[in-house]
Amino acid sequence: MNKMGFRIKWLGCAGYEMDFNGFTVVNDPWVTDNPKTDLDWEIIENCDIITLTHTHYDHITDIPKLLEKFDPKILTGELTAISMLKWTNMCPMKMYPLAPNIELDFDAVKIKTLFGTHTMLGATMSAVKERLMNNPTVASSEIMQELNMIGSIEYRNFLFTTPNGTRILIWGNELTPEQKNIIRAEKPDVAILQMTKNSPAETADLCVEIGSKVVIASHIDCPKDYMHFAVELGEEFKKRNADVNYIIPEYGKWMEL
Repeated sequence: MNKMGFRIKWLGCAGYEMDFNGFTVVNDPWVTDNPKTDLDWEIIENCDIITLTHTHYDHITDIPKLLEKFDPKILTGELTAISMLKWTNMCPMKMYPLAPNIELDFDAVKIKTLFGTHTMLGATMSAVKERLMNNPTVASSEIMQELNMIGSIEYRNFLFTTPNGTRILIWGNELTPEQKNIIRAEKPDVAILQMTKNSPAETADLCVEIGSKVVIASHIDCPKDYMHFAVELGEEFKKRNADVNYIIPEYGKWMEL
């Protein structure tokens, strides 16, 4: 294993497979239905735990297959957990409904939940529902509608700490003042940051401030293409002469950090 004590593979959208010396965490698995890649869920080699930020369709649809093959635990928010149990019919003992600021130690990695809010999808919940119902996956059943509505309300980000002390942050929402302060307090060595709504200049400033050694652009492909934000972030790091290993990931390829 490399000096940071883990390796990571991008699955598309906000999906990642992380290997901590044989103990594997999968975040937000949505591979098979992603129109930007020909990969499917079988690219995932192992899965001891699923960390689920929220239940919008582009973060969840491969979960049933992973439950069937690997029988993992799921770490997510309290509201989310109830609807996920209804959808998957999984063993309740393997569903971990977590409030923010709870850290669980799995020996191979510590996993801490952090508060988050989703990016703005509409001015009101009725506007959010109207937008989501335009997607056939969401409109297909009442439970998918329920999951996607909850996905607009409850959000959990995750901080992973390896036995050697490396801190890896998966952050999937906007950099509002209160949420930037959460990141400042955690000071992650590796920051995996959503590109969809955040200014590249603001993101670069924050990463430099907190001293992250590695920054990975996330959620850059779907449902919209935000690759231009990822490219701009790289330019912002160059402007600042930042000592950062900045990565725009490739589908299905392990990154040895």
